[in-house]
Amino acid sequence: MFKKIFAGLFIVCLLTLTGYSLYVDHTATNQPQTPTTINKDFQASATPTLFVHGWLGGGFTFNPMINQLAAKHAGGKVMTVTVSTTGPINYYGHLNKKMANPIIQIVFKRNSSFYRQEAHWLQQILVTLHKRYGVTSYNAVGHSWGGNALVNQLLLDSNASTPKLHTLVLLGAPIDGAMHEGTPFATNNRPTRQSKNYRRLVARKSVLKRNRAIRIFNVYSTLDGKLTDGAGANTQAQAMRYLVQGRVDHYQEQKLADLTHSQLHSKGTVTNLIAHDLWQH
Repeated sequence: MFKKIFAGLFIVCLLTLTGYSLYVDHTATNQPQTPTTINKDFQASATPTLFVHGWLGGGFTFNPMINQLAAKHAGGKVMTVTVSTTGPINYYGHLNKKMANPIIQIVFKRNSSFYRQEAHWLQQILVTLHKRYGVTSYNAVGHSWGGNALVNQLLLDSNASTPKLHTLVLLGAPIDGAMHEGTPFATNNRPTRQSKNYRRLVARKSVLKRNRAIRIFNVYSTLDGKLTDGAGANTQAQAMRYLVQGRVDHYQEQKLADLTHSQLHSKGTVTNLIAHDLWQH
């Protein structure tokens, strides 16, 4: 009898804690932050910035960084877009052209999906933002596979109905997962090992010429003196060079030191760098 009562109490406590954690994640993720006056150190723009998390990520991934940006009066979250586990897309918040440096947080509830599927969802979201809110251009920040999803959407899914990408910031994005630490590049920056998906990107790299004004910042980090952030080799991120060279006017790699893969989406030094890349050029 005692064991049954104890087991019952344990299940009730577990369900309560689970429900509470889901409630906290929901409110922290979906509650918009009213944009405040932008600090004079930053340029104010109505162009929204999408924040896209990586594999097994969620609202918790970019919440610290978005809060840091709001505290700096660099920008504020006005909308959260969630893609449910079955595919329907929900929009929480609002967007208009009077907002300054608005942030839109993208959350994939099925967060273990391959980034090609996430790229399809991003395309749907961007078309909806154009039709519903009149968005014609956007910025984007993507961590890990979130960065891959953004690059895949840009090269493989974008069309005349898609808003134009203005600034893209990649954080530890393994653009070519076939590259390993120390794998060499050919003399023209071509990866000597290429994944199947990377070869698809190579075949479509000329798409970038349609919007040469795109500004791309490729951020990655070393750790303990090794050319990896502990999860992905620097060479995987550096594979972006071959896709963009001669096709965009501004591409810059920003190599950091002693940051883990997860710290790339939460560390204050990275937040400062992103704020500079987006709104201080």
